[in-house]
Amino acid sequence: MNSHLLNQLVKTLSKYDSADILSTIAGLQLMPENSNRSVRLEVLAHAVASIKNKGFGSKNCISLKELEKICNSNSSTLASFSLLEEPFNNPFTETFSFYGGSYIVFPGIAEEQTFILINLVIAIFFEGENFFNEQFKRKAYELTLAILLLSNEIARGAGLERGVEPVDTSSDIVFPTSQYMNQLKKSVSFTKSELTNLLTENGIIFEAIENLTLELGDVSINNYNIDNGELLVKPIVQVSGKFIVAIPGILLTATRNELIRLAIEHDVKNELVKFYSNVVWDNIKDSLGYINNYPTKISTPKIPDIPLFEDAFFQFDTDKLAYVSLVSDSLDSYDSKQPLAYWNLNNIETKLEVRIKEIYEYVLTNLSGINEVLFLSIFQGVGRQIVVSVKKLEIESLLLIGLSAADLETITLLEVGKQLVLWKYARSLSRLKQQANLISYHELNNFFHYRKNDYSYYLSDQSIANKDIFIQDGAGELRREVIHQRDYHTVPSYIPNYLTEITLLFNTREFPIYIPRSFLSKIPQPLTCLLEALPLFVWVIQKNQEEVNSLYGEFLVAIAYWLWQFNPSLNPIIQSLVPKYRVIIIQLSLPSNKTWLEPNKQQDFSEDITPINITVDRRSGTINVTILPEASRNFLQADNSAEREMMKYILAGFRKLLPEQEQENLSDEIISKIIEIHTPLGLKKQIIYLDSSINPELDPQKLPPYQKLQKADINELLDDLFYEW
Repeated sequence: MNSHLLNQLVKTLSKYDSADILSTIAGLQLMPENSNRSVRLEVLAHAVASIKNKGFGSKNCISLKELEKICNSNSSTLASFSLLEEPFNNPFTETFSFYGGSYIVFPGIAEEQTFILINLVIAIFFEGENFFNEQFKRKAYELTLAILLLSNEIARGAGLERGVEPVDTSSDIVFPTSQYMNQLKKSVSFTKSELTNLLTENGIIFEAIENLTLELGDVSINNYNIDNGELLVKPIVQVSGKFIVAIPGILLTATRNELIRLAIEHDVKNELVKFYSNVVWDNIKDSLGYINNYPTKISTPKIPDIPLFEDAFFQFDTDKLAYVSLVSDSLDSYDSKQPLAYWNLNNIETKLEVRIKEIYEYVLTNLSGINEVLFLSIFQGVGRQIVVSVKKLEIESLLLIGLSAADLETITLLEVGKQLVLWKYARSLSRLKQQANLISYHELNNFFHYRKNDYSYYLSDQSIANKDIFIQDGAGELRREVIHQRDYHTVPSYIPNYLTEITLLFNTREFPIYIPRSFLSKIPQPLTCLLEALPLFVWVIQKNQEEVNSLYGEFLVAIAYWLWQFNPSLNPIIQSLVPKYRVIIIQLSLPSNKTWLEPNKQQDFSEDITPINITVDRRSGTINVTILPEASRNFLQADNSAEREMMKYILAGFRKLLPEQEQENLSDEIISKIIEIHTPLGLKKQIIYLDSSINPELDPQKLPPYQKLQKADINELLDDLFYEW
């Protein structure tokens, strides 16, 4: 990077109050409209942080108009740095679950930093919980929690929620009104007492963030590079008793870097990378599980001489296997002063090429009945940048995808349940490479255009033979789509004193019904769901947590759905429950539930039995709902009358939770009105319950799962017509 240009910038700005400018530059980074201008703002932050200053007010403050002119003038020093800016390939904000709950973080422009830090934290506090010494774990805990608290406080001050998207604007850095600018500056500026209070309230000492802090003027711009600036290591700048978070989007990177430095200092680096590799491998298995691809019992040949290497066969279909391999960064020669340096692969690619040939021969020779094998070569770093170059292997019909574990998770979360999606993608990509010269810098970009083009690489009716095909950016759109579909965050659990990380059930926040994140793994488990629409969290769970039954799922989701519909009427009535209960629990029991699933449901039941019973535990805020088999015949009706009746009982349960003087606000008459307003009698129903003795062809029990015909199948046939023509 040209130091002369930066020195010119420093000379221009040095006549102004550098502390005030730095807080302004930091505040501008909190605007989603400036996400694609991050390079210029980070360069500017480094330049300003190199200027010594006696403190706020020691010099005249630069006006916003003057600073805007410096930032956006085509003739200014910063103009040359705009050429280094690329599309912002992350969400602008997302959540990070840790002890105490969810925290809003800023991923910044460095890719995969949230994924990496999450898995590093799991490696330290869960995978290696009983190995690492207490001093290292305590320092790691205090550092991580301190930065998450700080990041969350910055977001709160700026009025930013989870899942904010970057906003694509003109090439200019956007400046807000002076009033909003002051709010943003305040969000990134803290007195020592403010920081100390924020940390000590959560049991953290102020010294936890000292290694991420430097003095204003201590930054050197000599030999500055956008990948190795000092603020990437220490993004918190101290000046006259105040602390400015100069680059909010680098807090995660700096935390990850400091955790690695601590591991090296405590001589546990080798153990940390091994635990991290184990965690990432588990993540890969979870990711493939989202698309119903599971590890087989087939052993792989002897593992090659590659550090931190894992591999296994996964079943895609009855005649298809995936050979999945993982290489993780061993952190050899790690330099904590350069957190975004390059990971030296030390000829690992060559060894991997040999391994692919070996596995290909092994499958053909030893595994009968397997007609095709897909190779997933996964490289997952711990923050250092990576360039992987694998030679074109002379293997006929080789299907090979190279990507990171983070990108695999993105793809499979978007394609949940599509068992052959990776295989079909690999076939289409391979066909494209045979036709043209593909120029791409990211596997996720490739998948974005494949998916956007209806799961096809058919580009036009014109021949593409031997032409150069440039794949543009698209990774960011996929990552942001996952954030919106999943909306991960942590809430109080139905189990006292526990927290649960949850995700959307219906892939959109328009339907605020959530399930625990663990349910994405497809491992059979009893369903629980959470409704967020009411003034306090409402968990709907089944009483018998040992039983896995799809029937419970139908009822739990229906209850949550109708309570959400009741929100406009129910919300003001139950406000008094907010200070009393952490959560409301609706606990469902379906005694003799096997009777519900038997044919000939139109059987005779005693008319003397009340089919739905409600009891309430006011101490714990639990509404116990028991629906007997006698109610089953009511749910067979075409209309929603049975669900209306069920919800009357549940609303009566809410009434019993209210203080006695307020229970008349949810009288039988008011309950009936709520039902009529939000659940009018008709065909709108949630529980689809049929008698298989009448329509046996509708009974899916004991049948293998079917694979839906997908767009990729249709487009492959259409592509074949064109190529043959």
